[in-house]
Parts: sequence; C-alpha cells; structure tokens
Amino acid sequence: MMKMLALVSIAMLVVLQPAVGGEDNDPACELRAHVTNTQWQWDGDRGETIVFRENHYIEHEGWTKRGLITRWEAIDRRTILLKIERGRPGDLYAILVFKSDLSAFDGFNFHGSRLLASHKTEVKRSWSEKHPAPLG
Repeated sequence: MMKMLALVSIAMLVVLQPAVGGEDNDPACELRAHVTNTQWQWDGDRGETIVFRENHYIEHEGWTKRGLITRWEAIDRRTILLKIERGRPGDLYAILVFKSDLSAFDGFNFHGSRLLASHKTEVKRSWSEKHPAPLG
C-alpha cells in the first residue's frame, strides 16, 4: 500500500508541474498519441476493457453503470494516471505502466493491487456509441 501511495504522490507531482517547451519536449506525447481512442484489456484477459477517449475520460462499461467518472493523463513516456473524479469517496487513483514498446501495461489498480499485463484489443463500437464518455 505504501508503494502505491508513493507512486500516486510522484504521479501527482508530475501532473501538476507546468509544461516547459510545449509538445516537442513533452515525454508523454508519444504515449498519449498511442492510446487515444484505443481499447485495452483491463487487468489482464478477464473480459473487461477500457477505452482512452480523446477528451481524457475513460470508458469502461461497468464503471459507467456504477456512476464512476474516470479521467486519464499520460504523465511521462510510459505512465498513465487514472483518477476517479466522481462516484466514490476513496480509492481514486490507478497507475498504468507501459512496456517500453507500448504493447502492454501493468501497474496498480484503484485498490493498490497489481494489475495483470493488459494488451490493446479491437474497439467494440456499439456500447461506446450508445454511452459516450462525459465531456467534463
């Protein structure tokens, strides 16, 4: 749990730092472009998926049905921070750490447990077209 808190603290410091030099010097730019509007397994191959929407919100059918509004932010070249903005009072952060070739991620889920390796999948358009992510 302490490791998760330390990772969240570091991630928040990175997110809150002002950008210097624009997109050209942004180490998260490649990761952001790689995941935007793509669908990935959530916590390994268990049948759940997440979509990283262009508006920086996460689409996950189960989370949306439970009223969870989740935002994503690439914070460096291999790390994404997920933050639950609305829907529950605690366990608000998850950290996704991508392999160097960006083919998969693991990390820590919202409860501090390790995530299983998760890979990109085909986008299922039917659910996402019916239930778009919030506009913020």
